[in-house]
Amino acid sequence: MSAPPKPFPAPTETPMSDVTMAVQVELTRLAAVANDIQETFGAALVQAARSHPESLGKAQGLDLLAQHLSGVADFLEALAPHLPADWSVDPVPAARTVRLSDLSDRLAGLPVAVAGSDDFVFFFD
Repeated sequence: MSAPPKPFPAPTETPMSDVTMAVQVELTRLAAVANDIQETFGAALVQAARSHPESLGKAQGLDLLAQHLSGVADFLEALAPHLPADWSVDPVPAARTVRLSDLSDRLAGLPVAVAGSDDFVFFFD
C-alpha cells in the first residue's frame, strides 16, 4: 500500500532567482552523474564500439548529455542574478508534478529528509 500524498504547504512566494538556482543545482548534479558514468564505463564503451560500431553514437550521446546538462546549468547560474528582484512564484505546485520526492522537495525549496542506510534499494538484489 502506498503512502498518502504529502499535503501541499501553504503557498509561499519564492524569488525566481532562487527557483532558477535550485534547477541549476539539480542540473549540475546530473551532469556530474553523467561524467561519473563516462569515467567508470568509458573504456568498456569504447571496447564495445569496436565490435559494434553502431553503438559508438550512443556512447557519444552520454558525453553530449553531460555537456548539455552542464551548459544549461551554467546558463541558469549566470541568468539568476539578473532576474528582477520582484519576480516571485510559488514553486510547490510545479514541484509536486515531479515523482521523485526528494527532488520535488528540493525544487520546491522544502526541507529534504536525510536518507537512512536502510532507505537504499540496490538494482542487483
